[in-house]
Amino acid sequence: MSGTDPAALAQATRALFRFSSRNWASNIAVPTAVLVTTRDKVVPARRQYALAAAIPGAKRFEVDGTHFACADKQTNFVPELVAACDHVDAAAA
Repeated sequence: MSGTDPAALAQATRALFRFSSRNWASNIAVPTAVLVTTRDKVVPARRQYALAAAIPGAKRFEVDGTHFACADKQTNFVPELVAACDHVDAAAA
């Protein structure tokens, strides 16, 4: 992270922790898939499940992995990601 402004990094981190989709997730009106990483410590699975439940018609896809499953559990993550994309594509057709 050489060259990164520590104040900007701290500001971005605070913004991420304040983020919430509670006020608008129920208004999503397009085909939606939520990919849940079940052992996530950064965004707990319970919050991911709540997001999926808040979006009308959202389909849940689960990956047994942490927040970094896309990098360290590709063999689990990629098939679920593809299935989620296929679901959205088919639902939008």
